[in-house]
Amino acid sequence: MPHLSALNLEAAEPMDVDSPVSADSVSNPLTKRVDSIYMLSLLIAGSHRMAAQEKLSGLKLAPKLNDLFDELVWRKQDHGHAAGHISRCNCSPEVILKIQFLRLVHNYCYHSSHKLTLLSNPEWQEICMLSEQFDPEEFGEGVTKPDYSSLEQSSLCGEGHGLLSKIIGVLRDEPVESVFRFWLCRAIESWLRGSCTPADQLFVIRRGLLQHITKVIVEGENSSENNRGCEDTSDSNGLPREVAQSSFDLLGEIIRFSQAGCIELDSRLDANFKVRCFFSVINSNLVDSNMFLRSVFLSLDHFMASPKTNEFQRATFRSSKFFGPLLDIRRRVAYLASLISTVSVDTLTQENISCLNTVIILLMLAQRRDELPECLEALSDPTYPTFRRSTRDSCSEPDPALVPHSLSATSSFGTQLSITITQVLEGSLQTW
Repeated sequence: MPHLSALNLEAAEPMDVDSPVSADSVSNPLTKRVDSIYMLSLLIAGSHRMAAQEKLSGLKLAPKLNDLFDELVWRKQDHGHAAGHISRCNCSPEVILKIQFLRLVHNYCYHSSHKLTLLSNPEWQEICMLSEQFDPEEFGEGVTKPDYSSLEQSSLCGEGHGLLSKIIGVLRDEPVESVFRFWLCRAIESWLRGSCTPADQLFVIRRGLLQHITKVIVEGENSSENNRGCEDTSDSNGLPREVAQSSFDLLGEIIRFSQAGCIELDSRLDANFKVRCFFSVINSNLVDSNMFLRSVFLSLDHFMASPKTNEFQRATFRSSKFFGPLLDIRRRVAYLASLISTVSVDTLTQENISCLNTVIILLMLAQRRDELPECLEALSDPTYPTFRRSTRDSCSEPDPALVPHSLSATSSFGTQLSITITQVLEGSLQTW
């Protein structure tokens, strides 16, 4: 395992990030540091991931990464690049170091009980107090209340701000077109994934993360063309695809089964204009937003059916500008049809295959709500409206565009998929 002393920045000479990258820089200390972080990241992501996470936690990796983070310069400017490289490429050793750093954080936190070491001592105490506010049943199925007393405090990030809070702070300051946004979001998402508790979600909400992500998505609908890079990877609404995907995935983790998260999201979408913009970005990025939609539908149905939810809370969801429409079976069927139509035999990828998982979950939820026959009947209607965005659709219009769309006209795959899903649901899921 690479020695953690390789992460020490004191031995490195200051790097002039405004100067071009030379061939001699290949052997400089910064490049060696990139290699060390890369090797650690590979070890944690390997088949011995849990053992590597345990070992690195014992070696106080989190405090060392916290110190290293303070030495990195996160600022809104171009870095030095080799001749012939575009301004937004990732060829700068400093850019590579930051991306590999965030990948290491992502792999270190991934489904790991050691993720709390990214907190400082005061933040750890805050999490403990937040945890006491929640009933263990609110932690979700299969998630147990963490034993915070077993955490070795010397593994924490000292006093002040921990590494997680610093990453959130940098994300909030980064422009939409930043090459770091994707991995900043991924690092935080990894911290939330797995054994995530309501206390974890509330912790990041209190640091303005949900508010920031919601703002990025809403404002992305009207972002200007000059926010795009040299290579056009944006969708029709101007929000770069990798930003849309990472933002929606992160937002989905924040609100999943979190009543505080859902309430905060609803409060941020407090105007019809914002709700229309938000839905417009979702509908025009279904592949990238489907994980978020999955979290929304799962959480919404959970809260509406839970005996712990009082009638006032249910009425709040029904009257919500964002959540209310998603209780309507017609809206759900439209999303079912649209999600199915994103996939065909010729276009099947690792990315859009997740849309089929979301479809299965939506149909399982319909089974619970005794709405499955109606959903399947509606899916067989080729004129049923979906939320495909038309050229006239914009935030200034009263509602997202409802454009009739035929599954059978797209490909026979959609029809066959509906038949297969029906057979599965009528068989093994009857007792679900």
